[in-house]
Amino acid sequence: MAMQGFPKLEAGQYAVIHCEGDTGIILLPDGRRRISDDSPVDSLESGIERWAARGDLCLTFNSLAEAKKYSLDKVNEEPRIECGIYDHQQNPVEQLLNHDYWETLLVNARKARAERQKKWYKKILEKFPKWF
Repeated sequence: MAMQGFPKLEAGQYAVIHCEGDTGIILLPDGRRRISDDSPVDSLESGIERWAARGDLCLTFNSLAEAKKYSLDKVNEEPRIECGIYDHQQNPVEQLLNHDYWETLLVNARKARAERQKKWYKKILEKFPKWF
């Protein structure tokens, strides 16, 4: 299904769409949210179609190499952002994100969870020592 408002590209051209990695909310190229927090969006596809019609959603590039370089620079500059690269037929080519950033978040979340579990187990052992 064609995305409404997707830029008209020639063969060999690519479009980059930005989104928040943790929420999937579509962003303008400058990193601002394209929709407000209270705007309902049923899916990523409907969000793209709904907001692409406004015309400033995508950046276009004349080669895949240019699109990838821009996207890699963008996710390294702003690690919470993901960049999706699409070809002239609106097919997804690649999704780029800052793996180090997201891995660090995951590791830190796991450490915090382990610490909470230790405190919880300690409280249980103190309260019910006969059970263990």
